[in-house]
Amino acid sequence: MNIQALIDEKNAKLLILEKYQGRVARDIADVEAELRQETARVDQEKADCLTDLYDERCLLQAVPPAIDGKDDQRRLHQQGQRPLTDKELRLMEKKRLTFGRLLMLSNRLFGTARLFEIRTLRQEIRREWERACHDLEREMERQKNFSRPSDLQRTLTIDLSQKERESRQRAEKMELLRVEITSLKTQLSHKP
Repeated sequence: MNIQALIDEKNAKLLILEKYQGRVARDIADVEAELRQETARVDQEKADCLTDLYDERCLLQAVPPAIDGKDDQRRLHQQGQRPLTDKELRLMEKKRLTFGRLLMLSNRLFGTARLFEIRTLRQEIRREWERACHDLEREMERQKNFSRPSDLQRTLTIDLSQKERESRQRAEKMELLRVEITSLKTQLSHKP
């Protein structure tokens, strides 16, 4: 076979590979842009979630449960900011005086039992409030420190790595073709 024909054939292959390499480079750029957009979207969602958790924690800490009977009025006035929990509603119900309860309070034993019940309920309310505050803080820490990529991010990352690997393989083939072409041109120039 003629050396010039081999050179022409290799140049044609090199031209095809260069065109394909350009298309792969554009695909890589498109995937990278889409990955950046998805990463920005996920980061924004994470920031929004953290802001919501922070606001919820601030509200919870700004409106603590009532400590005693005198503090109950304050808590009732703040129910627009943070609604009363079921246990707080039960506490308000227990504190409400009715005719039957008034008779029961006149008995010393029942009065002590009622006060013990109210105190126990206040302690449960306080523990639930502290647990809710702690859970919100823990969730905020988890959100800050844990970053799990979205399904689209994982797919785009895999696609990007495949395209980059394909691009490197094509670049290596192109380099080998260039070396072969140079070698053939050298042979052609030394041939009498």
